[in-house]
Amino acid sequence: MPRGERGDTERAERLDRYWDEVILGAPDPIPAAGPDPASAEVVRRLNTLTGAPASEEARRRVWQRLLDRDPALARQAERTPLGDTGQGPTTPNGRVPTAATRPSPTRFTTVRRVWSLLEFAAAAALILGLLGLLGGYLGAPQALPRIAEIWRDPVAPAVPVARGGPARTGEQAGPGPAGVPDIRWQVQTGAVAPASPAVVDGVVYVGTHDRTLLALDATDGTERWRLVTDGAVGGAPAVADGAVYVGDEAGFLYAIDAASGALRWRADLGGSLYTSAPVVVDGVVYLTSGAGGTAPAVVDGVVYAGGDGSASRSPLLAHAVDAATGAERWRHNVGRNGIFALDATDGEERWRFATFAPVYHSSPAVAGGAVYVGSKDGHVYAVDAATGRERWRFKTGKAVYASPAVVAGTVYIGSTDGVFYAVDAATGQQRWRAEAGIVRRSSAAVAEGAVYVVGGNVLLALDAISGNERWRVTTGGAGEGSPVVIDGAVYVGGRISTVGDAQPTGAGVLIALSAGSEP
Repeated sequence: MPRGERGDTERAERLDRYWDEVILGAPDPIPAAGPDPASAEVVRRLNTLTGAPASEEARRRVWQRLLDRDPALARQAERTPLGDTGQGPTTPNGRVPTAATRPSPTRFTTVRRVWSLLEFAAAAALILGLLGLLGGYLGAPQALPRIAEIWRDPVAPAVPVARGGPARTGEQAGPGPAGVPDIRWQVQTGAVAPASPAVVDGVVYVGTHDRTLLALDATDGTERWRLVTDGAVGGAPAVADGAVYVGDEAGFLYAIDAASGALRWRADLGGSLYTSAPVVVDGVVYLTSGAGGTAPAVVDGVVYAGGDGSASRSPLLAHAVDAATGAERWRHNVGRNGIFALDATDGEERWRFATFAPVYHSSPAVAGGAVYVGSKDGHVYAVDAATGRERWRFKTGKAVYASPAVVAGTVYIGSTDGVFYAVDAATGQQRWRAEAGIVRRSSAAVAEGAVYVVGGNVLLALDAISGNERWRVTTGGAGEGSPVVIDGAVYVGGRISTVGDAQPTGAGVLIALSAGSEP
Protein backbone atom coordinates (compact mmCIF):
# COMPACT_ATOMS: atom_id res chain seq x y z
CA MET A 1 0.00 0.00 0.00
CA PRO A 2 1.43 3.45 -0.87
CA ARG A 3 2.55 5.40 2.14
CA GLY A 4 -0.02 8.16 1.65
CA GLU A 5 -2.95 5.74 1.46
CA ARG A 6 -1.73 3.84 4.52
CA GLY A 7 -1.52 7.09 6.46
CA ASP A 8 -5.04 8.07 5.46
CA THR A 9 -6.38 4.68 6.55
CA GLU A 10 -4.60 4.82 9.89
CA ARG A 11 -5.88 8.35 10.47
CA ALA A 12 -9.43 7.28 9.69
CA GLU A 13 -9.16 4.32 12.05
CA ARG A 14 -7.86 6.58 14.83
CA LEU A 15 -10.73 9.01 14.37
CA ASP A 16 -13.19 6.12 14.27
CA ARG A 17 -11.87 4.74 17.57
CA TYR A 18 -11.86 8.17 19.10
CA TRP A 19 -15.45 8.76 18.10
CA ASP A 20 -16.41 5.64 20.03
CA GLU A 21 -14.43 6.95 23.00
CA VAL A 22 -16.26 10.26 22.76
CA ILE A 23 -19.64 8.56 22.97
CA LEU A 24 -18.49 6.40 25.87
CA GLY A 25 -16.70 9.28 27.60
CA ALA A 26 -13.15 9.89 26.40
CA PRO A 27 -10.86 10.38 29.41
CA ASP A 28 -8.51 12.87 27.76
CA PRO A 29 -8.31 14.82 24.51
CA ILE A 30 -6.15 13.22 21.88
CA PRO A 31 -3.52 15.00 19.84
CA ALA A 32 -4.21 16.01 16.27
CA ALA A 33 -4.35 13.07 13.89
CA GLY A 34 -1.87 14.72 11.56
CA PRO A 35 -0.26 18.01 10.67
CA ASP A 36 -2.89 18.88 8.06
CA PRO A 37 -5.54 21.47 9.04
CA ALA A 38 -8.49 19.31 7.97
CA SER A 39 -7.84 16.40 10.30
CA ALA A 40 -6.78 18.76 13.09
CA GLU A 41 -10.14 20.52 12.82
CA VAL A 42 -12.00 17.21 13.04
CA VAL A 43 -10.12 16.31 16.21
CA ARG A 44 -10.69 19.76 17.68
CA ARG A 45 -14.44 19.41 17.18
CA LEU A 46 -14.49 15.92 18.62
CA ASN A 47 -12.53 17.08 21.66
CA THR A 48 -15.01 19.92 22.10
CA LEU A 49 -17.86 17.45 21.89
CA THR A 50 -16.54 15.47 24.86
CA GLY A 51 -17.05 18.43 27.15
CA ALA A 52 -20.25 19.73 25.62
CA PRO A 53 -23.18 19.81 28.06
CA ALA A 54 -26.01 17.40 27.35
CA SER A 55 -29.26 16.64 29.09
CA GLU A 56 -29.74 13.44 31.04
CA GLU A 57 -32.32 12.34 28.48
CA ALA A 58 -29.97 12.96 25.55
CA ARG A 59 -27.15 11.01 27.22
CA ARG A 60 -29.51 8.16 28.02
CA ARG A 61 -30.71 7.93 24.44
CA VAL A 62 -27.18 7.98 23.02
CA TRP A 63 -26.19 5.27 25.48
CA GLN A 64 -29.17 3.14 24.49
CA ARG A 65 -28.46 3.57 20.79
CA LEU A 66 -24.98 2.19 21.42
CA LEU A 67 -26.38 -0.80 23.30
CA ASP A 68 -28.81 -1.38 20.46
CA ARG A 69 -25.98 -1.59 17.96
CA ASP A 70 -23.25 -3.40 19.89
CA PRO A 71 -24.08 -6.66 21.72
CA ALA A 72 -20.57 -6.87 23.16
CA LEU A 73 -20.97 -3.44 24.72
CA ALA A 74 -24.34 -4.44 26.13
CA ARG A 75 -22.82 -7.48 27.80
CA GLN A 76 -20.09 -5.27 29.26
CA ALA A 77 -22.71 -2.86 30.57
CA GLU A 78 -24.68 -5.71 32.11
CA ARG A 79 -21.62 -6.68 34.15
CA THR A 80 -21.16 -3.13 35.46
CA PRO A 81 -23.27 -2.41 38.58
CA LEU A 82 -25.42 0.70 38.44
CA GLY A 83 -23.57 3.61 39.91
CA ASP A 84 -20.18 1.87 39.78
CA THR A 85 -17.43 4.46 39.72
CA GLY A 86 -14.72 2.07 38.65
CA GLN A 87 -13.87 0.85 35.20
CA GLY A 88 -16.79 0.36 32.89
CA PRO A 89 -18.89 2.01 30.22
CA THR A 90 -19.95 5.59 30.75
CA THR A 91 -22.40 8.08 29.35
CA PRO A 92 -21.30 10.57 26.67
CA ASN A 93 -20.33 13.01 29.43
CA GLY A 94 -17.84 10.53 30.84
CA ARG A 95 -20.13 9.61 33.73
CA VAL A 96 -20.98 6.07 34.67
CA PRO A 97 -24.68 5.50 33.90
CA THR A 98 -26.84 5.49 36.99
CA ALA A 99 -30.22 3.94 37.66
CA ALA A 100 -31.83 7.18 36.54
CA THR A 101 -29.86 7.55 33.31
CA ARG A 102 -29.00 4.07 32.10
CA PRO A 103 -31.77 1.77 30.89
CA SER A 104 -31.63 -1.98 31.20
CA PRO A 105 -28.86 -3.26 28.89
CA THR A 106 -30.80 -6.38 27.94
CA ARG A 107 -33.32 -4.40 25.94
CA PHE A 108 -30.83 -3.82 23.11
CA THR A 109 -32.35 -6.69 21.10
CA THR A 110 -35.87 -5.36 20.93
CA VAL A 111 -36.30 -1.66 21.56
CA ARG A 112 -35.36 1.24 19.27
CA ARG A 113 -35.68 4.85 20.40
CA VAL A 114 -36.87 7.55 18.04
CA TRP A 115 -35.27 10.91 18.78
CA SER A 116 -37.35 14.07 18.89
CA LEU A 117 -37.10 16.26 15.82
CA LEU A 118 -35.00 18.88 17.58
CA GLU A 119 -32.53 16.38 19.04
CA PHE A 120 -32.21 14.56 15.74
CA ALA A 121 -31.64 17.78 13.78
CA ALA A 122 -28.92 18.95 16.15
CA ALA A 123 -27.17 15.59 16.22
CA ALA A 124 -27.43 15.15 12.46
CA ALA A 125 -26.00 18.60 11.78
CA LEU A 126 -22.97 17.96 13.96
CA ILE A 127 -22.31 14.41 12.79
CA LEU A 128 -22.86 15.09 9.10
CA GLY A 129 -20.63 18.13 9.37
CA LEU A 130 -17.82 16.07 10.87
CA LEU A 131 -18.29 13.25 8.40
CA GLY A 132 -18.39 15.67 5.49
CA LEU A 133 -15.18 17.35 6.61
CA LEU A 134 -13.36 14.09 7.12
CA GLY A 135 -14.78 12.53 3.95
CA GLY A 136 -13.76 15.55 1.91
CA TYR A 137 -10.20 15.20 3.13
CA LEU A 138 -9.85 11.44 2.86
CA GLY A 139 -12.19 10.91 -0.06
CA ALA A 140 -13.46 7.78 1.71
CA PRO A 141 -16.39 8.35 4.09
CA GLN A 142 -16.92 4.58 4.14
CA ALA A 143 -13.84 4.39 6.38
CA LEU A 144 -16.14 5.15 9.32
CA PRO A 145 -18.66 2.29 9.20
CA ARG A 146 -19.27 2.15 12.95
CA ILE A 147 -20.31 5.80 13.09
CA ALA A 148 -22.82 5.29 10.30
CA GLU A 149 -24.06 2.10 11.95
CA ILE A 150 -24.79 3.84 15.25
CA TRP A 151 -26.75 6.69 13.73
CA ARG A 152 -28.68 5.01 10.94
CA ASP A 153 -32.48 4.98 11.04
CA PRO A 154 -34.00 2.59 13.61
CA VAL A 155 -35.85 -0.51 12.47
CA ALA A 156 -39.63 -0.60 12.43
CA PRO A 157 -41.03 -1.09 15.94
CA ALA A 158 -42.54 -4.42 16.93
CA VAL A 159 -43.62 -6.36 20.00
CA PRO A 160 -42.97 -9.91 18.77
CA VAL A 161 -43.16 -11.68 22.12
CA ALA A 162 -44.79 -11.38 25.54
CA ARG A 163 -43.15 -8.76 27.79
CA GLY A 164 -41.41 -7.12 24.83
CA GLY A 165 -38.41 -9.37 24.23
CA PRO A 166 -36.38 -12.39 25.35
CA ALA A 167 -35.36 -10.68 28.62
CA ARG A 168 -39.08 -10.10 29.41
CA THR A 169 -38.40 -6.65 30.87
CA GLY A 170 -41.83 -5.32 29.91
CA GLU A 171 -40.40 -2.41 27.95
CA GLN A 172 -42.33 -1.92 24.73
CA ALA A 173 -41.50 -0.44 21.35
CA GLY A 174 -43.89 2.49 21.83
CA PRO A 175 -44.75 5.23 21.49
CA GLY A 176 -47.98 5.21 23.44
CA PRO A 177 -51.00 7.41 22.74
CA ALA A 178 -50.17 11.11 22.60
CA GLY A 179 -53.25 11.99 24.66
CA VAL A 180 -56.21 10.36 26.33
CA PRO A 181 -57.03 7.42 24.04
CA ASP A 182 -60.36 6.28 22.70
CA ILE A 183 -61.32 2.76 21.73
CA ARG A 184 -60.30 2.40 18.08
CA TRP A 185 -61.74 -1.08 17.62
CA GLN A 186 -62.58 -4.21 19.58
CA VAL A 187 -62.92 -7.83 18.52
CA GLN A 188 -64.71 -10.52 20.51
CA THR A 189 -62.43 -13.46 21.14
CA GLY A 190 -64.61 -16.12 22.74
CA ALA A 191 -65.64 -17.23 26.19
CA VAL A 192 -62.92 -15.60 28.30
CA ALA A 193 -60.37 -12.81 28.07
CA PRO A 194 -57.64 -13.30 25.47
CA ALA A 195 -53.96 -13.42 26.20
CA SER A 196 -51.67 -10.54 25.40
CA PRO A 197 -51.09 -10.18 21.67
CA ALA A 198 -47.93 -9.92 19.61
CA VAL A 199 -47.77 -7.03 17.14
CA VAL A 200 -45.45 -7.21 14.14
CA ASP A 201 -45.55 -5.41 10.78
CA GLY A 202 -49.02 -4.00 11.34
CA VAL A 203 -50.56 -7.33 12.31
CA VAL A 204 -51.90 -8.30 15.75
CA TYR A 205 -51.63 -12.00 16.64
CA VAL A 206 -53.74 -13.21 19.56
CA GLY A 207 -54.95 -16.55 20.89
CA THR A 208 -58.42 -17.25 22.25
CA HIS A 209 -60.09 -19.61 24.68
CA ASP A 210 -62.23 -20.84 21.79
CA ARG A 211 -59.31 -22.76 20.29
CA THR A 212 -58.29 -20.18 17.73
CA LEU A 213 -55.26 -18.10 16.82
CA LEU A 214 -56.27 -14.86 15.10
CA ALA A 215 -54.30 -12.50 12.87
CA LEU A 216 -55.90 -9.04 12.83
CA ASP A 217 -55.09 -5.84 11.01
CA ALA A 218 -53.65 -3.46 13.61
CA THR A 219 -55.39 -0.46 12.05
CA ASP A 220 -59.01 -1.57 12.10
CA GLY A 221 -59.13 -5.07 13.60
CA THR A 222 -60.07 -6.73 10.32
CA GLU A 223 -59.37 -10.46 10.39
CA ARG A 224 -56.60 -11.57 8.05
CA TRP A 225 -56.63 -15.25 8.91
CA ARG A 226 -57.39 -17.69 11.69
CA LEU A 227 -56.06 -21.11 12.66
CA VAL A 228 -58.10 -23.58 14.69
CA THR A 229 -56.08 -25.29 17.44
CA ASP A 230 -56.76 -28.50 19.35
CA GLY A 231 -57.09 -26.73 22.70
CA ALA A 232 -57.71 -23.29 24.18
CA VAL A 233 -54.94 -20.73 23.83
CA GLY A 234 -54.24 -18.72 26.98
CA GLY A 235 -50.67 -17.57 26.39
CA ALA A 236 -49.20 -14.89 24.16
CA PRO A 237 -47.74 -15.98 20.82
CA ALA A 238 -44.17 -15.31 19.66
CA VAL A 239 -43.31 -14.10 16.16
CA ALA A 240 -39.90 -14.80 14.64
CA ASP A 241 -38.50 -15.29 11.14
CA GLY A 242 -41.88 -15.16 9.45
CA ALA A 243 -43.56 -17.66 11.77
CA VAL A 244 -45.94 -17.45 14.72
CA TYR A 245 -45.38 -19.87 17.62
CA VAL A 246 -48.13 -20.59 20.14
CA GLY A 247 -49.11 -23.37 22.55
CA ASP A 248 -52.53 -24.69 23.55
CA GLU A 249 -54.20 -26.43 26.48
CA ALA A 250 -54.01 -29.81 24.71
CA GLY A 251 -50.21 -29.71 24.90
CA PHE A 252 -49.46 -28.83 21.27
CA LEU A 253 -46.95 -26.24 20.13
CA TYR A 254 -47.73 -24.77 16.70
CA ALA A 255 -45.59 -23.02 14.10
CA ILE A 256 -47.76 -21.04 11.67
CA ASP A 257 -46.77 -18.97 8.65
CA ALA A 258 -47.22 -15.36 9.76
CA ALA A 259 -48.35 -14.14 6.35
CA SER A 260 -50.77 -16.86 5.27
CA GLY A 261 -51.79 -18.65 8.46
CA ALA A 262 -50.70 -22.00 7.01
CA LEU A 263 -49.53 -24.59 9.54
CA ARG A 264 -45.81 -25.36 9.27
CA TRP A 265 -45.63 -27.99 12.01
CA ARG A 266 -47.25 -29.11 15.25
CA ALA A 267 -45.40 -30.72 18.18
CA ASP A 268 -46.99 -32.64 21.06
CA LEU A 269 -45.15 -31.71 24.27
CA GLY A 270 -47.42 -33.75 26.52
CA GLY A 271 -48.45 -31.14 29.10
CA SER A 272 -50.79 -28.17 29.02
CA LEU A 273 -49.38 -25.11 27.26
CA TYR A 274 -52.45 -23.01 28.04
CA THR A 275 -50.59 -20.25 29.87
CA SER A 276 -47.30 -20.72 28.07
CA ALA A 277 -45.80 -17.77 26.19
CA PRO A 278 -42.92 -19.01 24.04
CA VAL A 279 -39.83 -17.05 23.03
CA VAL A 280 -37.56 -17.75 20.07
CA VAL A 281 -33.80 -17.24 20.40
CA ASP A 282 -31.20 -18.41 17.88
CA GLY A 283 -33.58 -20.77 16.13
CA VAL A 284 -34.89 -22.42 19.30
CA VAL A 285 -38.33 -22.05 20.89
CA TYR A 286 -38.25 -21.94 24.70
CA LEU A 287 -41.41 -22.40 26.76
CA THR A 288 -42.87 -24.12 29.82
CA SER A 289 -45.71 -26.61 30.19
CA GLY A 290 -47.96 -27.45 33.13
CA ALA A 291 -50.39 -25.49 35.29
CA GLY A 292 -49.26 -22.05 36.38
CA GLY A 293 -46.50 -21.97 33.80
CA THR A 294 -44.52 -18.80 33.30
CA ALA A 295 -42.95 -17.24 30.23
CA PRO A 296 -39.22 -18.03 30.35
CA ALA A 297 -36.63 -15.31 29.81
CA VAL A 298 -33.57 -16.16 27.75
CA VAL A 299 -30.45 -14.02 28.18
CA ASP A 300 -26.83 -14.81 27.31
CA GLY A 301 -27.40 -18.53 26.85
CA VAL A 302 -29.38 -19.01 30.07
CA VAL A 303 -33.10 -19.78 30.45
CA TYR A 304 -34.81 -18.30 33.52
CA ALA A 305 -38.32 -19.27 34.65
CA GLY A 306 -40.46 -19.58 37.74
CA GLY A 307 -41.47 -22.83 39.42
CA ASP A 308 -44.76 -23.96 40.94
CA GLY A 309 -44.34 -26.96 43.23
CA SER A 310 -48.01 -27.40 44.10
CA ALA A 311 -48.64 -31.14 44.42
CA SER A 312 -52.18 -30.79 43.11
CA ARG A 313 -50.98 -29.42 39.80
CA SER A 314 -49.41 -31.09 36.79
CA PRO A 315 -45.60 -31.09 36.69
CA LEU A 316 -44.03 -27.90 35.42
CA LEU A 317 -41.55 -28.57 32.62
CA ALA A 318 -39.24 -26.35 30.60
CA HIS A 319 -38.81 -27.20 26.91
CA ALA A 320 -36.46 -26.29 24.08
CA VAL A 321 -37.83 -27.01 20.60
CA ASP A 322 -36.20 -26.57 17.20
CA ALA A 323 -37.97 -23.63 15.56
CA ALA A 324 -37.57 -25.02 12.03
CA THR A 325 -38.67 -28.63 12.57
CA GLY A 326 -40.57 -28.84 15.87
CA ALA A 327 -38.17 -31.47 17.21
CA GLU A 328 -37.73 -31.25 20.98
CA ARG A 329 -34.11 -30.67 21.96
CA TRP A 330 -34.47 -31.04 25.72
CA ARG A 331 -36.91 -30.81 28.63
CA HIS A 332 -36.33 -30.22 32.33
CA ASN A 333 -38.65 -30.82 35.30
CA VAL A 334 -38.81 -27.65 37.39
CA GLY A 335 -41.80 -28.50 39.55
CA ARG A 336 -40.65 -26.81 42.75
CA ASN A 337 -41.35 -23.36 44.15
CA GLY A 338 -38.90 -20.70 43.11
CA ILE A 339 -36.77 -19.43 40.25
CA PHE A 340 -34.46 -21.62 38.20
CA ALA A 341 -31.71 -21.05 35.65
CA LEU A 342 -30.98 -23.59 32.92
CA ASP A 343 -28.32 -23.80 30.25
CA ALA A 344 -30.05 -22.90 26.99
CA THR A 345 -28.03 -25.46 25.02
CA ASP A 346 -28.69 -28.66 26.97
CA GLY A 347 -31.15 -27.73 29.75
CA GLU A 348 -28.67 -28.45 32.54
CA GLU A 349 -29.66 -26.68 35.75
CA ARG A 350 -27.23 -23.97 36.80
CA TRP A 351 -28.94 -22.83 39.99
CA ARG A 352 -32.28 -22.67 41.77
CA PHE A 353 -33.64 -20.13 44.23
CA ALA A 354 -36.46 -21.33 46.51
CA THR A 355 -39.44 -19.13 47.35
CA PHE A 356 -41.85 -19.79 50.21
CA ALA A 357 -44.83 -20.12 47.86
CA PRO A 358 -45.11 -20.90 44.14
CA VAL A 359 -44.09 -18.52 41.40
CA TYR A 360 -47.49 -18.66 39.72
CA HIS A 361 -47.92 -16.92 36.34
CA SER A 362 -45.30 -14.29 37.25
CA SER A 363 -42.66 -14.44 34.53
CA PRO A 364 -39.12 -13.40 35.43
CA ALA A 365 -37.54 -10.27 34.00
CA VAL A 366 -33.77 -10.11 33.55
CA ALA A 367 -31.94 -6.78 33.70
CA GLY A 368 -28.68 -5.46 35.06
CA GLY A 369 -27.40 -8.89 36.04
CA ALA A 370 -30.44 -9.71 38.17
CA VAL A 371 -33.62 -11.75 37.82
CA TYR A 372 -36.85 -10.23 39.14
CA VAL A 373 -40.06 -12.16 39.80
CA GLY A 374 -43.22 -12.09 41.92
CA SER A 375 -44.57 -14.92 44.09
CA LYS A 376 -47.81 -16.08 45.69
CA ASP A 377 -46.13 -15.40 49.04
CA GLY A 378 -46.66 -11.67 48.34
CA HIS A 379 -43.02 -10.82 47.68
CA VAL A 380 -41.12 -9.50 44.71
CA TYR A 381 -37.65 -11.04 44.57
CA ALA A 382 -34.38 -9.88 43.04
CA VAL A 383 -31.86 -12.67 42.52
CA ASP A 384 -28.35 -12.53 41.08
CA ALA A 385 -28.54 -13.87 37.52
CA ALA A 386 -25.14 -15.55 37.69
CA THR A 387 -25.26 -17.17 41.13
CA GLY A 388 -28.93 -17.37 42.16
CA ARG A 389 -28.22 -15.55 45.42
CA GLU A 390 -30.93 -13.26 46.75
CA ARG A 391 -30.22 -9.55 46.43
CA TRP A 392 -33.40 -8.29 48.07
CA ARG A 393 -37.10 -8.97 48.53
CA PHE A 394 -39.99 -6.52 48.64
CA LYS A 395 -43.23 -7.31 50.44
CA THR A 396 -46.62 -6.37 49.00
CA GLY A 397 -50.00 -6.76 50.68
CA LYS A 398 -51.10 -9.96 48.91
CA ALA A 399 -50.10 -12.57 46.35
CA VAL A 400 -48.27 -11.39 43.23
CA TYR A 401 -49.36 -13.04 39.98
CA ALA A 402 -48.23 -10.24 37.66
CA SER A 403 -44.85 -10.15 35.98
CA PRO A 404 -42.44 -7.33 36.78
CA ALA A 405 -41.36 -4.69 34.30
CA VAL A 406 -37.79 -3.50 34.79
CA VAL A 407 -36.78 -0.31 33.02
CA ALA A 408 -34.09 2.28 33.76
CA GLY A 409 -33.33 0.93 37.22
CA THR A 410 -36.92 0.62 38.43
CA VAL A 411 -39.10 -2.45 38.93
CA TYR A 412 -42.80 -1.91 38.21
CA ILE A 413 -45.30 -4.51 39.40
CA GLY A 414 -48.88 -4.85 40.61
CA SER A 415 -50.23 -7.03 43.41
CA THR A 416 -53.61 -8.53 44.20
CA ASP A 417 -53.78 -6.04 47.08
CA GLY A 418 -54.89 -3.53 44.43
CA VAL A 419 -51.69 -1.48 44.62
CA PHE A 420 -49.16 -0.87 41.87
CA TYR A 421 -45.56 -0.47 43.05
CA ALA A 422 -42.37 1.10 41.72
CA VAL A 423 -39.27 -0.29 43.44
CA ASP A 424 -35.60 0.59 43.10
CA ALA A 425 -34.03 -2.27 41.12
CA ALA A 426 -30.73 -2.04 42.98
CA THR A 427 -31.93 -1.71 46.58
CA GLY A 428 -35.52 -2.95 46.69
CA GLN A 429 -36.69 0.31 48.27
CA GLN A 430 -40.13 1.60 47.29
CA ARG A 431 -40.05 4.65 45.05
CA TRP A 432 -43.78 5.20 44.74
CA ARG A 433 -47.10 3.39 44.83
CA ALA A 434 -50.42 3.95 43.10
CA GLU A 435 -53.88 2.67 43.94
CA ALA A 436 -54.59 0.81 40.71
CA GLY A 437 -57.66 -1.17 41.74
CA ILE A 438 -57.83 -4.88 41.04
CA VAL A 439 -54.53 -6.12 39.59
CA ARG A 440 -54.60 -9.85 38.96
CA ARG A 441 -52.43 -11.40 36.27
CA SER A 442 -52.17 -8.27 34.13
CA SER A 443 -48.59 -7.03 33.95
CA ALA A 444 -47.48 -3.49 33.21
CA ALA A 445 -45.94 -2.24 29.98
CA VAL A 446 -43.44 0.62 29.93
CA ALA A 447 -42.86 2.87 26.93
CA GLU A 448 -41.12 6.23 26.69
CA GLY A 449 -41.53 7.34 30.28
CA ALA A 450 -45.05 6.02 30.85
CA VAL A 451 -46.27 2.90 32.64
CA TYR A 452 -49.45 1.28 31.32
CA VAL A 453 -51.32 -0.91 33.78
CA VAL A 454 -54.77 -2.48 33.95
CA GLY A 455 -56.80 -2.27 37.15
CA GLY A 456 -60.28 -3.76 37.00
CA ASN A 457 -61.95 -2.34 33.92
CA VAL A 458 -59.66 0.70 33.76
CA LEU A 459 -56.49 1.24 31.74
CA LEU A 460 -54.12 3.66 33.47
CA ALA A 461 -51.11 5.57 32.20
CA LEU A 462 -48.76 6.56 35.02
CA ASP A 463 -45.63 8.67 34.92
CA ALA A 464 -42.70 6.28 35.27
CA ILE A 465 -40.69 8.65 37.49
CA SER A 466 -43.32 10.07 39.84
CA GLY A 467 -46.22 7.63 39.59
CA ASN A 468 -48.58 10.50 38.87
CA GLU A 469 -51.58 9.57 36.78
CA ARG A 470 -51.47 10.87 33.22
CA TRP A 471 -54.84 9.52 32.17
CA ARG A 472 -57.30 6.70 32.71
CA VAL A 473 -59.79 5.09 30.36
CA THR A 474 -62.73 2.85 31.23
CA THR A 475 -62.62 0.15 28.60
CA GLY A 476 -65.93 -1.54 29.41
CA GLY A 477 -64.12 -4.84 29.85
CA ALA A 478 -62.03 -5.85 32.84
CA GLY A 479 -58.50 -6.37 31.62
CA GLU A 480 -56.70 -9.58 32.42
CA GLY A 481 -54.17 -9.57 29.61
CA SER A 482 -51.12 -7.33 29.70
CA PRO A 483 -51.03 -4.17 27.57
CA VAL A 484 -48.96 -3.96 24.41
CA VAL A 485 -47.85 -0.43 23.45
CA ILE A 486 -46.73 0.35 19.91
CA ASP A 487 -47.21 2.94 17.16
CA GLY A 488 -49.36 5.26 19.28
CA ALA A 489 -51.78 2.54 20.32
CA VAL A 490 -52.42 0.23 23.27
CA TYR A 491 -53.75 -3.30 22.76
CA VAL A 492 -55.20 -5.13 25.76
CA GLY A 493 -57.45 -8.09 26.41
CA GLY A 494 -60.42 -8.15 28.73
CA ARG A 495 -63.97 -9.34 29.18
CA ILE A 496 -67.13 -7.56 28.14
CA SER A 497 -68.96 -6.02 31.08
CA THR A 498 -71.26 -3.22 32.08
CA VAL A 499 -69.25 -0.03 32.50
CA GLY A 500 -68.04 0.18 36.06
CA ASP A 501 -68.29 -3.55 36.71
CA ALA A 502 -64.90 -4.79 37.89
CA GLN A 503 -65.95 -8.45 37.94
CA PRO A 504 -67.46 -9.16 34.51
CA THR A 505 -68.50 -12.59 33.33
CA GLY A 506 -69.04 -11.79 29.66
CA ALA A 507 -67.18 -12.84 26.53
CA GLY A 508 -63.55 -12.07 25.91
CA VAL A 509 -62.56 -9.06 23.85
CA LEU A 510 -59.35 -7.60 22.43
CA ILE A 511 -59.39 -3.81 22.57
CA ALA A 512 -57.26 -1.36 20.58
CA LEU A 513 -57.01 2.19 21.91
CA SER A 514 -55.35 5.17 20.26
CA ALA A 515 -54.99 8.88 20.91
CA GLY A 516 -58.10 10.97 21.31
CA SER A 517 -58.43 14.21 23.22
CA GLU A 518 -55.52 15.68 25.10
CA PRO A 519 -55.49 15.09 28.88
